[in-house]
Amino acid sequence: MHVPSLLRAISTRTFWVSGKTVNTYIAAYAIRIRPKIILTFIDNRPEFYELSSYIPDVYTILIQNGLRDNFFDLDYLNDAGKVRKVDFMLMFNARIADYYANSISGKSVVVGSIRNNSVKKTLMKSRNTVVYISIGIESRPKSNNYIETNCGEKVLYDDLIRSDEVLFKYALSWCAQHKYQLIVCGKNQEPSGEFDFFRRLCEPGLEFEFVPWSSALGSYELVDHAFMAIGTDSTLCYESLARGNRTVFFHCRSEKFKVQQPFGWPGVLPESGPFWTNSRSEAEFDRVMNSVASATDEEFAKMREPYIDDLMVWDPDNRKAKALINSILDTNRLAI
Repeated sequence: MHVPSLLRAISTRTFWVSGKTVNTYIAAYAIRIRPKIILTFIDNRPEFYELSSYIPDVYTILIQNGLRDNFFDLDYLNDAGKVRKVDFMLMFNARIADYYANSISGKSVVVGSIRNNSVKKTLMKSRNTVVYISIGIESRPKSNNYIETNCGEKVLYDDLIRSDEVLFKYALSWCAQHKYQLIVCGKNQEPSGEFDFFRRLCEPGLEFEFVPWSSALGSYELVDHAFMAIGTDSTLCYESLARGNRTVFFHCRSEKFKVQQPFGWPGVLPESGPFWTNSRSEAEFDRVMNSVASATDEEFAKMREPYIDDLMVWDPDNRKAKALINSILDTNRLAI
């Protein structure tokens, strides 16, 4: 923390107003160092949307850093009484860009995932591996045993993870039948609880390999190397699809929720498609897996092409984001 800026901030009335303390300090610091841009990767932090009113001469940019939903976050965007403004919103896809733009004033730029775009795609494939993308589940429920959604509904943790239990069992069986090696892409660096969750579901005679999280680079390499990646509602699933990898989505976590989030939300897509389903049935699982596995590379590219702009775009080396930031920093050019 910069002490002179803190002293300047605490001398103002707004510093002591609930919800305005952080922005008052940031504004004091910005006045001192005179930046051209202030950006955040915490795109779902409401305080950032009010920062422009403190420092109108500085560009504010929010960058989406993860998949968003309508039952655990973004509920604050429904408050019509709030004034929200940023200069630019760098978003995953056209549909979530529209969703933010309905409540936040500013220019939306669809760039995909900044982190995903920064990692070069690995072209070498292992034709007999399927990667199951974990969302970081542990073997035991959370201490309070339930999750509370935006609408106040309390959903048991066991119900939240039920789809992962069902789908992983389907994946074990399908891979054994079709002679694929199943690899779990872990989300946790300390994988004991996460590994135990999957090991408990593995019946005798069935096998899988567990790869704990080591880095974002390692996760991207894992899905790039695999013949096919599958998962529920992980950001990495969408990033894998953007990278051109065969990717299958089973968006069926919302069975117990009053608020629904089907595949492709906030866009509106059919309940089932060539590489996705919102159903937990084994017949649907087999249909989608067989559809993607039997397609040629060219056929799968055609499968994904009509939907990619509404799911996750791919901009290698972040050319769009760099062009925007460079245009702001270059005083001889206007920001795009």
